[in-house]
Amino acid sequence: CARSMLGTMPKTSWVLSRGGHARPGVSSPSSRPTTCPTRACSAGRARSAAPATGPVPTRRRASVSVSALSPDSKTAVVVGGGPVGLAAAMMLCKDARFEKVDVIERTESADYFEPDKAFVFSIFERGQKFMEHVGALDSLRQSSVGSKSFAISRLYPNGKVTRKQAAINDDAVENYWIPRRDFIKVMHDVVESDYAGKIEVHFGAECESLEELPGGGLRVRASCGDFEPSFLVGADGLRSCVREALAGWAEEAGEGRDGYEMRKYPSLSSGLRYKVLTFPPTFPLPPSEGGQAVHSEAYVVIGKSGRRKERLRLGFLPIADADAPRTANFVSAAEDHKIWSLKDAESLLAYLEDSLPQIPVRKILDEEEAGRFARSEGGRFPMPQYVERFVRVSGDGRSGVALVGDALHAFPPDLGQGVNSGLEDVMVLRDRMLEAGGDLAEALPSFERMRVRDVRSLIRLMQVGYPLQYKQSMLKHAVWQCKFLGQMVMAKVFSKIFHRPPIFDVQSASLTYTDILEKVERNCRRYQAFGVAIGLAAGVACATRGAMPAAAACILAPFLAIALLFKRAPRELRTTA
Repeated sequence: CARSMLGTMPKTSWVLSRGGHARPGVSSPSSRPTTCPTRACSAGRARSAAPATGPVPTRRRASVSVSALSPDSKTAVVVGGGPVGLAAAMMLCKDARFEKVDVIERTESADYFEPDKAFVFSIFERGQKFMEHVGALDSLRQSSVGSKSFAISRLYPNGKVTRKQAAINDDAVENYWIPRRDFIKVMHDVVESDYAGKIEVHFGAECESLEELPGGGLRVRASCGDFEPSFLVGADGLRSCVREALAGWAEEAGEGRDGYEMRKYPSLSSGLRYKVLTFPPTFPLPPSEGGQAVHSEAYVVIGKSGRRKERLRLGFLPIADADAPRTANFVSAAEDHKIWSLKDAESLLAYLEDSLPQIPVRKILDEEEAGRFARSEGGRFPMPQYVERFVRVSGDGRSGVALVGDALHAFPPDLGQGVNSGLEDVMVLRDRMLEAGGDLAEALPSFERMRVRDVRSLIRLMQVGYPLQYKQSMLKHAVWQCKFLGQMVMAKVFSKIFHRPPIFDVQSASLTYTDILEKVERNCRRYQAFGVAIGLAAGVACATRGAMPAAAACILAPFLAIALLFKRAPRELRTTA
């Protein structure tokens, strides 16, 4: 369910067929929350499983036993067991006093390794607030590399190596680099140790249907059992089946489905293709440097070709585990890049060997990983998008649904806010539930009102924050770099008037996304006024000396600069792309 989209169903049943297509649902007799004794759903068995790769097979519904919980028990189901889903489950048990939370997760175990999604997270202060709240901040620090303690080395094709220590202000909050799989393991360890018997993660399970019952309740049918929770959380990603079910229920109720459908906005980084290449934990450095790559340091391996469709650059972020595989993301705006046409291991290895002469490619990569990378279709950065409506409360107010994480908002990874904003969603939901005393009828609408403004601001920041870092266009990238450096200088010299670029502010939890966007817009207005004032002053000075062409040029130059550097991305563009 976490990666499949459900289609529109009649009545209130939403069912996913084996082929991935929606089919009419059939209402079934009311059932209590159930568990799955025949599946490896327990936390202990899941953690002992070896890391798996490859697709998860669809499993049939197992025979289930009726839970011992009473019909009035306060229970919840979270669809999606990624970082945000596990965070939601912990919050519901710790703060909202739910007696039982079932998490439906399609992957086979907590340490399941998905090569195409082996991203490295940077956990900023927003994400750290949740980790501190559940007592896992120390575990995060032990399993990650701090942003103040690593170096970046650039490996050039001629064998030259430059090394630079990361320059971070001492008073800045330290961020932590951690692979996605390791971060999930840290969170799952907390689930096992602190919430045993309260949170059950059903690994390898698929969500089959979601229903709104006539009496106002909910029914979740999954491959590991049936559940009738009082609260359903959709943390199941961009292709959220929970969000699709909400849209269908709203349409059936005559409210229209538009509010629950993603509003998509343009971005210079959306649509970029990417692939993830897995390297061994360490690899040989160029002879001029000698030795092996260090797992706790970052590396940029630069290809020898300068041609856009052959340009190659691999980046390795630091990780704490010396035995874990290293992953490198390849991102390109060129649809005709040579790497997309390579479909077998030998052709890929030959291309990498020619493009990256500074490292012994064939000694580092085996044919199996090269073949997997070549056959993989990779992915594309999504457009910045969000939904205006992301909660629903039953008529009697006793049950409800909420979306968090990528099910609520999605965007390219430009500012590193994916997991951080998702964890902040959970903390905002927590605050609203505590304020309402656990009353879903009051807490969920309050959560939507409180969060939607910040989400809108976040999407806008994704349009203007750092979209040209991938060098889609060298000219645009150069102009953006000039603008960025100019903003840094002006913010340092005139700190009371101008603000620094938003890429720094989003790392702090002291400002909301709305606060940061207001600073960006205030900056734009001040820069424009400052530029026009200087242009007019210079124009008047030239005019008094009789240099009328120069005066005209001085007056027009600020307006040209505004058009080039401060062009506003469309706010209300609604697309179906």
